[in-house]
Parts: sequence; C-alpha cells; structure tokens
Amino acid sequence: VEGYTEDNADDFFCKDGKIDLLVEECDDIRVKIEARLKAREQRVPVIMETNDNCIIDIERYDLEPERPIFHGVITDEEITLLRNGASTIIKMQLLAKILDSNNLSERMMMSLGELGGTIRSWPQVGSEVVHGAGIVASIASRILLERKASSQRQLFPIKLKEDK
Repeated sequence: VEGYTEDNADDFFCKDGKIDLLVEECDDIRVKIEARLKAREQRVPVIMETNDNCIIDIERYDLEPERPIFHGVITDEEITLLRNGASTIIKMQLLAKILDSNNLSERMMMSLGELGGTIRSWPQVGSEVVHGAGIVASIASRILLERKASSQRQLFPIKLKEDK
C-alpha cells in the first residue's frame, strides 16, 4: 500500500469518497506539513500522536477550515522554509518548536541533537506506541461519532511513582 505523497494527495484524500479523518504519524516534517495543508483544504480533521510523553494534537479542520496548521506555533515563513528543504539543524529547531520542547523528555531533547548524526530517527519505545495508539483510537471514535473533541494539544504521559 502506498502512503501519502504529493503526487497521490488527491487520491489519498478523495478516491472512492473523501476520508473522514487523518491520523498523521509520519516522521518526515515536509509530509506532515503537506498532509495538513491538504487536510485543511479538504476540511478533514487530523490527529497526531508523538510517542515521547504521548503528545496528542487534534486539528479540527472540518470545524475550523481557517485554523493554522500545528496550532499556529510556526509561522508561514517557517512552513515555507520546511517545505523547500531546510537544513537538518533548522528542521530540528522547528520540530522542537512544533512539539514544544517543554513537553519533551530530557532523553528526547538529547536525541534531537543527534538526529542525522549518531542516530537516524528519534527513539520510540513499543509500549509507548501502543499507549498512544489506544488514545488516538479513542479520540478518533469521538470525532467520527460526532462527540466533543476540539482542536487542542493534550499530554497523556505514563507517570509512575519512583521506586524506593
């Protein structure tokens, strides 16, 4: 199955009827941007989950077609820069801005500085992926069943008491 590309964007969103919801889980920042712009154009809601501290973003372009992508945390100029091939350093700085580095764990912040160098992608723990997937599924059902789920960012970190 082919994923989302600029070449198949119209088919991805509209072939055999418009999609009802986009769950965006792509590691490529350019695809994240392009998919949101298309979702906004098509008035399709977007859910994104970031495994580190289970950051959930809900962007209700179905209800707010003028809503800026990524909740407006990056400027149109920064979006253009990312779409046109920014350097790895600029990408990482803007990704940290999009995710709000205050929400990221210390380990993730250290990893961001190593991307493209000692590591190819940010670390993801399988149990955190499953945790986030369950929350995404719950939010998706709320949106699809027309229950309340407004545009927002929520954190659902796994917090454990420290061992003694």
